[in-house]
Amino acid sequence: MTLSFPLAVSKDPRQKFYRDLIAAASGLVSFLCLTFIAHLFWFGLFFGLGLFIFCFVIMRSLDRSGKVFFEVSDTHISIKGDMFGDTIALESLNLIEMRHVDISNKGPEALKWKLWGTGMPGYYSGEYSLRNGKSALVFISNKQQVVYIPRNNSECLLLSVEDPAIFMLALRSQSELKTSAKLA
Repeated sequence: MTLSFPLAVSKDPRQKFYRDLIAAASGLVSFLCLTFIAHLFWFGLFFGLGLFIFCFVIMRSLDRSGKVFFEVSDTHISIKGDMFGDTIALESLNLIEMRHVDISNKGPEALKWKLWGTGMPGYYSGEYSLRNGKSALVFISNKQQVVYIPRNNSECLLLSVEDPAIFMLALRSQSELKTSAKLA
């Protein structure tokens, strides 16, 4: 049996505003530079507008927070809807030490550096290093609703889900189903 869990939705409306502001700022800066430094008003206007539209489209396409979901089966977790999605065997996870964490404060599980992936206001996916020195595969849109799952290879998995308690219960029950099926 496969259970599906969507990525948690961020409750902060400012995050989409910040992404749009980054796109607008890039277009405005290029317009101002070309207009006042190079004295090319019309070229600066069109180039700045084009860069704004380009950055706006790129920022919106990189925001996969509404499309990511996690599928839990008796053998693996599948992360779908993002270019950094993966399939991870339940055997490679330490489900005993799995816990709900809040990474909005600067605790040991908080994100430190992006190694590769997407990082923008309100959406983080890919490989990140954490403050505790470990590296983690991360899919986060709400920093208060994160499930921290250590892996057997000294890495970990950080997943942002709507209800962390139900997600952890589903993971443990699916793992127990596989264990009981092996014993039978």
